Amino acid sequence: MQLASDNHSYGCRKLWQLLRLQGYIVNKKKVTRLYRKHQLYLRLKHKVRIKRIKQSLAISNVPNQIWSLDFVHDKLDNGRKIKALTVIDEFNREIKTVQVDSHITSIKLTKILDEIIFTHGIPEAIRSDNGPEFISATTQQWAISHRINWIFIQPGKPTQNAYCERFNGTLRREVLNTHVFSSLAEARLIINAWADNYNNYRPHDSLGGLPPILYKQKFMQHNRDKFVYF
Repeated sequence: MQLASDNHSYGCRKLWQLLRLQGYIVNKKKVTRLYRKHQLYLRLKHKVRIKRIKQSLAISNVPNQIWSLDFVHDKLDNGRKIKALTVIDEFNREIKTVQVDSHITSIKLTKILDEIIFTHGIPEAIRSDNGPEFISATTQQWAISHRINWIFIQPGKPTQNAYCERFNGTLRREVLNTHVFSSLAEARLIINAWADNYNNYRPHDSLGGLPPILYKQKFMQHNRDKFVYF
């Protein structure tokens, strides 16, 4: 009992091996019997996550309807790993944010989303893959409290998050693969400057050659009677 208490992560086989190493001659079946009798089964902690419901893929046809998000990984010149949270509006590919840090937990993720909502308003839905930060109870409770429909793509099918995947490819090709960052501060400065140019000046083929902000402005002007609440 004491041996099991001191090594609570060991199963009966490991305890039997430990006894043998300590010079005890004991039958493995006897160790198993005592293990079960005293209920020394391994107690594993399970993460509490909200059950996800499969949903059909929705298409965004107005601003602020569906945001999609994902993570992009990179390294500083000293080898330190960094990650960038990218959030875009699927309607006009507008970058809502590119948050760069060494790690982003589900708690930090919800705080970032709160900051975006404060500036841009609440989307109807958010689309993502099944990453641990997205499926966590913290993130899903946040979505419920904000009445946001969280859309999960099917595992192994990144094309269902095509807008964000394509954007991440552009970010990597135009920024991450062309710069060697010496610090987080430098990475944030360069990426944020690029994001501002992307939103306001960079022409986008799928938007008729317009940058995201100008495309949204023209859409709002053309539909101002229908979407006065924006």
